[in-house]
Amino acid sequence: MDTEARIREIPPGEAPWDLLLLADPCRETVEAYLPRSRCFALCSGVRILGVCAVLSRGGGVHELMNLAVEPSSQGTGLGTRLLRHVTETLGREGARRLELGTGSFGYQLRFYQRCGFRVREVDRDYFPRNYPETIMEEGVWLRDRLLLDLEYPVEGDAPRDASGEKTVEESPDGRKDGERTMAKTPIETYRIAADRVPAYRRFLEERCGAVPEVRDLEDFRKLPFMDKPGYVAAYPLEDRCLDGTLKGKHLIAHSSGSSGRHTPWPMLPELEKGYWQRTYDELERNYRIRSRSTLVILGVLMGGNLSGALFAYALRAVGIETGEITLVTPGRDEEGCLEALREYAPLFEQTVLFSYGATAKNVLETAEARGIPVKDLHVKLRLLGEGYSEAFRDRINELLGYPYGTLDSVVSGYGATDFRNVGKETPLCVAIRRILHEQGLLGELLGLDAMPTLCQITPGDLFLEEVEGELVMTRYNAVPLVRYRSGDGGRLLGFDELVEPLRARGHDPLRLLAERGHDPALSTRDPFVLVTGRLDGLAFCGTKILISQVKEVLEGTPYLAARFSGEFQMKRSTDENQDPHLDLALVPRPDAPDLDPAEASRAFAEALAAGRGGIYAQVLADRPHLALPRVRFVRREEIMTPQSFKIRYIG
Repeated sequence: MDTEARIREIPPGEAPWDLLLLADPCRETVEAYLPRSRCFALCSGVRILGVCAVLSRGGGVHELMNLAVEPSSQGTGLGTRLLRHVTETLGREGARRLELGTGSFGYQLRFYQRCGFRVREVDRDYFPRNYPETIMEEGVWLRDRLLLDLEYPVEGDAPRDASGEKTVEESPDGRKDGERTMAKTPIETYRIAADRVPAYRRFLEERCGAVPEVRDLEDFRKLPFMDKPGYVAAYPLEDRCLDGTLKGKHLIAHSSGSSGRHTPWPMLPELEKGYWQRTYDELERNYRIRSRSTLVILGVLMGGNLSGALFAYALRAVGIETGEITLVTPGRDEEGCLEALREYAPLFEQTVLFSYGATAKNVLETAEARGIPVKDLHVKLRLLGEGYSEAFRDRINELLGYPYGTLDSVVSGYGATDFRNVGKETPLCVAIRRILHEQGLLGELLGLDAMPTLCQITPGDLFLEEVEGELVMTRYNAVPLVRYRSGDGGRLLGFDELVEPLRARGHDPLRLLAERGHDPALSTRDPFVLVTGRLDGLAFCGTKILISQVKEVLEGTPYLAARFSGEFQMKRSTDENQDPHLDLALVPRPDAPDLDPAEASRAFAEALAAGRGGIYAQVLADRPHLALPRVRFVRREEIMTPQSFKIRYIG
């Protein structure tokens, strides 16, 4: 071993290609991940003997993309030394897991297993799918890839006393041991909440008679559910916070106010410190901002809205720290977004518009009508709020001049102010959606009649359950959530559960990625979450309309109460231009006077806007053709089954 060799972190551009291609012979693959990776070099003087590239996947999870030592130094222990340095560095920085993929046999597998990695799963036929040339190892055709990982112990895990029970220690600065750790297991989150959150302790005592002891996930799944009425609205704000105080919580964000008033959600600073870097990773993965000058238009609701506040911070930090984007922040001012497209977008190689689906589409259509050459501006959409259909993507591709089926023109995600980000709509998710849409497989494969939001779950401290068709969240924050009912219908599917049935029908989403210009090697095997709809209402033009609000309008508005029974069904749909509409089916009273759909629509919209205010009232004032519901009158028997007018949340 070269005992004089030193290890240092180097810019990706300094990594020697002769070494990188030893580990990964496909130059195009390396070129795709290298600019986004951290690189470590083992050097003897000015000579680089070994190199290692690691890519952050977010939430404390990293992937080892490349590890190579020059042939004359192999077998001397330098590779082990370099890998140990990288794993220890990531561990000190709070990593939870280091993943890698390697061949299913050979010296590489033995090497990684000696270094503590364990096999997680087998990716069958990975190499034939992703490499044009046949790869031979020791005279055998290399077909399958093994996925390995190295799990880190949870930093700050409380020590055990002589009885074997965990204890909680305080550091000299008064912080509880482990408080610096962002990632928490569900049982850790429960124990922290039961110990340090006054409201949750009372909640448990009232529901269970005492604070339950939770030793494993079987015990955990017996805990009572949280929800907004029974927990969030039932206890004072400070009592729901860690240590019963707002002190140390750097931000109070608020939810969208769908119940008529905003719900405050305090945040912990350590959960946001690395957010700009994760945003940077997403921008680079989706838009290659390192190699293209990029204008970002933040066209979302600002103020106390968490998405607006968080993206404003993160995108500014990306610009400050890297210089690779220029940001403008018109918020939800469509004229401001149009001005940015007209004045600034032509000065950049591409523009990314962060917005809501209906708002973004209206901006682009207005821009086209005003002669702004949007087809020449290389615009991409990053959507927030409600989801969207593949017909919406087709319309956006048409507006922006992209070929039919382009995958990266629109991306989205899933999350909320109360439980933060859950998952990202990765290129693989979009490829799966396109197959379901283009091949007509949505009903056959998933039993759905409307495209769900489809994301890969972000690795990290989120514990996600599917309970009777509802997504249930456990997550550490200033207000810890333990088995919190999200109100969103959905399903959880493993990678193979979703991908293999598509392959069995002759449609491989990884192959589709490659055919449409994306590198399938950058895809992960993270599980999927399908969000099928709000269980208590639906999303519309960036806000939420609850069933209870519709009932209040129908029962409390004299014109409507005199004419309708109060029974109804509603849905959000889109017209041929992909504009959103609220469809409302009403049951008339037997003695109802002078029924007029247009008048009923107007009375309903005005009463809903007066009661809610906010976004819906603004849409009614600015674009009444969208906010006024399309009303039809039905017999009760027509809406007893939810096949055509079922309540669902789009996104």
